[in-house]
Amino acid sequence: SGVNWMRPNLVAIAAAIAATVTYRQRFTALIFVGVTGLMVSLVFVLLSAPDLALTQLLVEVVTVVLMMVVLHFLPQSAPAEPSPWRKWRDAAIAAAAGLGITGIVYAVLTRPLSSISPFYLARALPEGGGTNAVNVIIVDFRGFDTLGEIAVLGIAALVVFALLAGFRAPA
Repeated sequence: SGVNWMRPNLVAIAAAIAATVTYRQRFTALIFVGVTGLMVSLVFVLLSAPDLALTQLLVEVVTVVLMMVVLHFLPQSAPAEPSPWRKWRDAAIAAAAGLGITGIVYAVLTRPLSSISPFYLARALPEGGGTNAVNVIIVDFRGFDTLGEIAVLGIAALVVFALLAGFRAPA
């Protein structure tokens, strides 16, 4: 089943590279960024995580729409290219950061796995009173965390509303 989710990963990688290469054509690059997010959402579907896929898809759509609005107000011409020395410096910093993150991910993924799942599964019914362990975790064991996430989304929605309340687009 590893082949099933590999194709969208390759498309996502190709779209991310294409977005990087076409960064001067902002709209084209934005389309490639959207394709990358769509492929990530498809991988979540193929890995049996429809809740993550839906969340990724919604975030991707909102991000692309907001970026299209931003692109409308940006100047058509991009700033001048930086000097070659600055490009090499930025590439070296990016490579060092990428290698550092790769090392951290490798270290985490090669550690022995010690899951907390048995703890929650054993306590879901006696302490949470429910047979659906996921619901018990979200509502009972991690209730304040869920409340915090909902509060952040609500505050973000209010901020967006406040910013756009008096906005009138030019004809």
